Amino acid sequence: LAPPPPYQCSPATYQWVAPTLANVALGDDAQFIASLPFSFPFYGNSATSVVVGANGFLRLDGGAATQFGNATIPSNTEPNGYIAPFWDDLNPGAGGTVGTGSFGSAGSRQFVVSWQNVPHFSVTGSGLTFQVVLEEATGDFLLNYQDVMVGSATYDAGASATVGVENPQGTAG
Repeated sequence: LAPPPPYQCSPATYQWVAPTLANVALGDDAQFIASLPFSFPFYGNSATSVVVGANGFLRLDGGAATQFGNATIPSNTEPNGYIAPFWDDLNPGAGGTVGTGSFGSAGSRQFVVSWQNVPHFSVTGSGLTFQVVLEEATGDFLLNYQDVMVGSATYDAGASATVGVENPQGTAG
């Protein structure tokens, strides 16, 4: 299903965003809270923080982001109110990094969450590298993918991942 207004899926020119990141030592199924340097509009609310989950998704302004079992979108069961660039059972505790960073001037800042070389829980070896970029000027978000191959047909290229956005009520996505 296509996302409901105000969100639309559209192609964008690929450009990996690489600000200086504040990396967090994040274990398996863990989370951390990051303050946004600007208010980000999300389904009629104004988010001032994100809860970043080890498993490839973030929630805007609250709620746990520790769930490793991804779900279809929409679903009225927790979690709700999230952006999922690559929600799957990932394990940054076994390698890779998860970090946040922002750059730009007031009115046109970007806030970036990057999962870099994070392994899938069930596969040893290669890790996944992807990110979410929140845009202050437009209220848009970008999902960027640098490497989504771990050497397993079950998990490569997001074969078992959930990718998308869901409203805080879990009724639209």
